[in-house]
Amino acid sequence: VSLAIAIRERVPDLTGWRVRIVGSDLSSRMVARAKAGRFTAAEVRRGLPPDLLARYFVPIPAGAASGPGEYQVRRELLGELEFHPGNLLTDPGPAGGYDLVLLRNVLIYFDDGARRRVLDNVLRGLAAELPIWDESLCIDCGKCAITCPHTAIRIKLADPADLVDAPDG
Repeated sequence: VSLAIAIRERVPDLTGWRVRIVGSDLSSRMVARAKAGRFTAAEVRRGLPPDLLARYFVPIPAGAASGPGEYQVRRELLGELEFHPGNLLTDPGPAGGYDLVLLRNVLIYFDDGARRRVLDNVLRGLAAELPIWDESLCIDCGKCAITCPHTAIRIKLADPADLVDAPDG
């Protein structure tokens, strides 16, 4: 949800773009919760400015099969999101299906060997037509900085028509 909000805030006119945000989790309970798009007041107010809360969430009336102070993600935003169960160690996702993969607070739970398997799966899932420049991928996830013998990928949110050849150096 936060990624969809960030994209909409940075690129207000997405006409002609196909934006699809896919989320996965090992826990089917968490996938179901994400699909529902419901958050407690504490969750949505943790770092979310009031104007964004009003723009992207609707308060759920008390007694509507929810706890007091819950919020529902607006239907048009929730429609851009797709959630499914997935295991980063065994499920690479569709080959060449993603332009960008974000792994938030997950690699810290794996040892080096498992991190490498996850990153191998992630790289198989990246779209083949992405601009490629260097010969190594450096991942820094705070407590688990590692370097893998793969291709470095720099991604910039831009209109595909504006993309130019990579700079030297």
